[in-house]
Formats: sequence, structure tokens, C-alpha cells
Amino acid sequence: LNALINPHTFVSYFLYKQTMINEFEIKDTVNGQSYITCAYSGENKVFSDPFDWTTVGYSREHTYAHSWMATWPADNPEQPEYTDQHNLYPTNLAEANSPRSNLPFGVIDGTVVQQYLEGKKGYMGNQLVYEPRDQQKGNVARAIFYMTVAYNFPLTGDADADKQMESILREWHFNDLPDDYEIARHEYVYSIQGNRNPFIDSVDFACFVNFDNDVYEPLGCLASLEEKVQDNMVLFPVPSNDIVYIQINGQEITSYEVIDMSGRVVLNEQNLNAGTIELDANLLESGQYIVKVNTAFGSAQKKMIVQ
Repeated sequence: LNALINPHTFVSYFLYKQTMINEFEIKDTVNGQSYITCAYSGENKVFSDPFDWTTVGYSREHTYAHSWMATWPADNPEQPEYTDQHNLYPTNLAEANSPRSNLPFGVIDGTVVQQYLEGKKGYMGNQLVYEPRDQQKGNVARAIFYMTVAYNFPLTGDADADKQMESILREWHFNDLPDDYEIARHEYVYSIQGNRNPFIDSVDFACFVNFDNDVYEPLGCLASLEEKVQDNMVLFPVPSNDIVYIQINGQEITSYEVIDMSGRVVLNEQNLNAGTIELDANLLESGQYIVKVNTAFGSAQKKMIVQ
């Protein structure tokens, strides 16, 4: 993937207004005015042409924070990783860019410290994080994935970058797949830099990279998918002397086996597409059993007790 990304055409940081802003991000509105959208908050900022950073109050936000880069501190911004336009998004300087600073991204489940529209800063557990609007979460993940691979910047390579949870980015990547805006933006960056973000072209590439260490992950997403299947398996009631209900939240069960403690299969059924299995415990003798279920994304098992 690094070889697919590099080498590419250098585009000056100081040309971002001429390139990404004027030629892509700015949109027309009524009364001869234009507007630009803050990537983090979703704000549509209306202004009178021409666009000016100070007048509009916007800035170029490094999704993969500048201070996480190996070249920090830099004497000037004309570094390839600093100016890479796959990583730069327009944001409201005072309300989004500055609050985010170089914080890791996360899902706030505690106190919100600052919020502007759909972007907010607050606590995920004991960690201070920034949470962008839902429409930007996948974009954030793919920009960070790109920077990690393009410049060999493992997330564990910097004290601040190390606070960024890879698992959250991977979840955002798959829950917020590339939309029309991100795909069009990607094609525009390709037209000026001559390189592409492979995680937009093929989202499954993210399965095969350990972004914490920037190394190849040969098992892909298989291990994590099977873990999710196991975590989402529900079997109740336990113990039971009647009907036992078995399901995998969000997945259909394709087959199952009931195995006794000697390893003998005592019940099984194949070729299912069932959201829930209703198993009659009266068909079994009292004792402990293992129920193994299969789905399109892997298998899972739980203990069943029949009274």
C-alpha cells in the first residue's frame, strides 16, 4: 500500500486555498454568496466572495495531527506529510480546529467540555477526546489510515498519537463507508497529487493493517469478526427445563450443534437462516452441554444447562 501511495506530486500547503477550497469545497448559495462546510461540526458558513481564511474564520485541519508526525516541530510547513491534501479538511478555527488541537478521536461517554453544532470535545472514560459529526467519522479514520501507511507513522510512534484507539477508527471506517462527497473529494486530490487513498478505493484493505505498529496483519478481519460473533451470542434462560432461545444479535444463524460433555453431537440442524433458534430442552437429559452456532461471519459457542 505504501508503494501504491508513493511517490506522489507535492502540492504546497499554501496552495490549499487555490486547490481544495476554491476548486472543490466552496459551493454557491443565494444572493451571490458562497458557503463552506466545517468537516467536524457540519456548519455551513456563508460568506461573500472571495474566500479569505481570516474573514471566514476557517483553517486547514490536519486529521492526523501535525504534532503526531515525525517531523514535529517543523521550521516550515513545506513537508510532504504536513501538506498532504488527503489529510487536510476545512474546519472552523475557533469552534472546531482549536478545540480538537491534537486530541485523539473518540466517543464521548462522560462530560462534554466544549460543543459546537455536531462536533464536541469531552471525556471518554478518563481520556479527553474529540468526537466529530457522524458523517466525518469514516473520513477521519481513512485519513489517519492513509497517513500511517503513506509516511510510516505508527499510532504508537508518538506519545499523543498513542492515545488514539485503533479499534474506534476501524469501527468508524466500517460504519461510515465512503459517501459521494468523500469519493468525489478523493478523485479531486488524485487529480492534483497523482495518488490515491487505498482505504477509500477498497475498504477491506483496513482489515490487513495493524495501524498501531504499521505492519501487515495476515489474518485480516477474521479474528475481530469472530470475536464480535462470540460477544453477540445470547443463550437464555440458563439453566432451563423448557425452551432455550439462542440468537446472534444482528446476524442470522446458518447451523448449530448441541454437544454433550463427552464431545458427542446430540442435536444439530443445518441450512438455516434463522434470527432466533428455539431449542426444546425436554429433548435432552439433565446436564451440561455446549451449543455451537455458525454464521456467515464465523462461529460462537456457549454453555447450556438442562435441569
